[in-house]
Amino acid sequence: MLNEKCFEFSLLVINTHEELVEKGLNYKLYKKFLLSGTNIGASVRGSETLKKKTEKIKHLRIAVKHALESKKTINDVFKKEDYIDKALYEKLITQVEFLKNLLEEIIKADGYDE
Repeated sequence: MLNEKCFEFSLLVINTHEELVEKGLNYKLYKKFLLSGTNIGASVRGSETLKKKTEKIKHLRIAVKHALESKKTINDVFKKEDYIDKALYEKLITQVEFLKNLLEEIIKADGYDE
């Protein structure tokens, strides 16, 4: 389920970025959003190849960091500016919060909640 949700969010981020570029809004901040949004799934995938539990958790924490960066952009820029519609904003924020919470639950369940 986690991989599916990460993939769905990555597609949403990519489509949002393309929409912004088509509007002529090709700012560095949006490229950073593209990277942080897609790196959530990349970090999760990377964790699956590791054998040590501590290394897996480290990658999941990196995924949480990317989720927080994405959430910050969504709230600080997209919510305040009129670059995306409210429905897209709600979809983005709902999905990134779900991913962040799920990742934190996985980390906590593995006994690595610091």
